[in-house]
Amino acid sequence: MIMFSEPRAWTDFQHPGTSNGRPPVPIMSMPPSRAQSEVFSASQYGGPASQRKRYSINYFILPVFILEIVGLACLWALWYYLRFTSVFPYHQRVFYCRDVDLYKPDFRPEDFNLYVSYTVLYVLCFCIPPLVIIIGEVMFWLFSTKPRKTVYANCKECKVHLFTRRVLRFISVFMFGALIVQIFVDTIKLITGYQRPYFLSLCNVTIPRCTAPLEHSPSPSPHRACLFDRDADALRYAWLTFPSLFAAFSSYSAIFASLYVFYMVSLRGAPLLRPFLICGFLGMAIIASFSRIQGYKNHWRDIWVGWIIGAIMAFFLCYAVLCFQEVYHIIIEKPPVEERISPFFSWFRLPRVQAPSLKEEYVVYEEDQPPPPTRHRQRNQDRTYEVTTTTESFQRTIAPPHQNGHGYGPQY
Repeated sequence: MIMFSEPRAWTDFQHPGTSNGRPPVPIMSMPPSRAQSEVFSASQYGGPASQRKRYSINYFILPVFILEIVGLACLWALWYYLRFTSVFPYHQRVFYCRDVDLYKPDFRPEDFNLYVSYTVLYVLCFCIPPLVIIIGEVMFWLFSTKPRKTVYANCKECKVHLFTRRVLRFISVFMFGALIVQIFVDTIKLITGYQRPYFLSLCNVTIPRCTAPLEHSPSPSPHRACLFDRDADALRYAWLTFPSLFAAFSSYSAIFASLYVFYMVSLRGAPLLRPFLICGFLGMAIIASFSRIQGYKNHWRDIWVGWIIGAIMAFFLCYAVLCFQEVYHIIIEKPPVEERISPFFSWFRLPRVQAPSLKEEYVVYEEDQPPPPTRHRQRNQDRTYEVTTTTESFQRTIAPPHQNGHGYGPQY
């Protein structure tokens, strides 16, 4: 271990071959400070030499990517046939011909105080979360200083960037969940066949066709009690209300985007940005869901069950499938890894001004010294201490105070 009596500046240490009236001083193996480590490598100051990069080749990236594309295409096709065609039959539930809950007025879009159409729902729910993910990943790539894990596909020339991997993974998982939620909702609609609140107003039911004494619709074919036969698609739509697609899809998109913002957006200078975005997403989902109650398009149970389906799917994908930060960085304990400079600060070098502290705090640790060969320790033997201040960390040798006849203290 090298010891010196006073801390010297970095420029005081010279090569052993130089001579300026003083004996040659060996080169100190002092680690660079935080500011110096961003500019200079550790090997320039006697640190461990940089090892050759190990190429982590993943041969499953391309096959898995192709399988995911094929799976998403199949889900898109299934969702299209369930939502926009009448290929799949639906269950015609028997209804009570004098049910007051099914006699609500059939409002048109111009009669709504607040109307959210299917076009607005699809545009917002399919576009807002991917847009938030792309903006968040761009900011994460620019300002993150953590060491990135590099992945190569099939060979070391096919480098897959971390930004590309994260964006594709997050957006593909979001699209998978969105399609699964809508497929679940449409499947439950076809199986249950609950009527909408305005069903009897549109059906124009005829009481003589209802069976006595309870006045239910005909059991084999309930649609025979309706005189409305002009538009089969409108009658089919009025027969499928449970659960609400608006509630399920909007809640899924809002919670997915909120969880991404909660885990990825952390700005100490703007503490209200994250709750503002989360409350905005949830507010739009609430407006889209409960606007269906105001226009008598869904029942209350449709809204609550739809919210439960969307929330469960969003939490499951974010907690069990996605990992927003943990698996994308290199975790190395020994040897230490230099802190990575983010691309933003590498392009725009900002000066660092460090104000001197008002009071430097010294934390002194006595190092374990080997026992001396003699039985009794010399009184004036120097002890080596490690001194840690608020600005620097160095080692210095401190001579113990002189001892008088009865104990430690100054001698006069």
